[in-house]
Amino acid sequence: MDYNKDIAKIFATRIMNQVEEALELVWDGYEHNNDKKFQLIKSIASITSELLDTAEINEKMIEIAESSKINGDNVKDKFETFKMIRNVLNHFPIFDSWDEIYVSSELINWNNPKYSQILEYFKTEKEMSYRIYLLEGDEWVEKKKIDIKVPQLGKYNKIYLKDIISLEDVIWTFSAIDYYLQYLDLNIEQRFIASL
Repeated sequence: MDYNKDIAKIFATRIMNQVEEALELVWDGYEHNNDKKFQLIKSIASITSELLDTAEINEKMIEIAESSKINGDNVKDKFETFKMIRNVLNHFPIFDSWDEIYVSSELINWNNPKYSQILEYFKTEKEMSYRIYLLEGDEWVEKKKIDIKVPQLGKYNKIYLKDIISLEDVIWTFSAIDYYLQYLDLNIEQRFIASL
């Protein structure tokens, strides 16, 4: 069944506007904006989940990520990190700030063991690294390099997400979604925001 592109465009435009707003807060560099940053990433995660519930859009987003010519290194790490954070925010909306968010076996399995992507992300210790580029004129310019050390969930009672990725780096990671949305054939105005 075809999805309604006009409705999808409303979702996509909202996500892009919020990504832009969040990046502006990061560029301001003021920590007093942390509450606003957190509210924005929660909103982006929620709206994106709704958009990706459409099978055709989800498949297209994965295809775009996998075929990206811009910063093609470690695209999988970026996408998996984005999905893990999105899933934690959406499935466990019990936290009031980024500093409070944790994962544990008990939390993930409290209802039933259905959060396999989160479990898979923390299955083994690993190091991840990826770059975020912004379009400046006609050229992609590297703006941020993100390094993550992911601990193995079984070795710790709780893993606080702030200990593996900062709130600002979450926003940079989420900015990648903006790039995807511009290539969904929704006639969205091209933006300057990040690319994979």
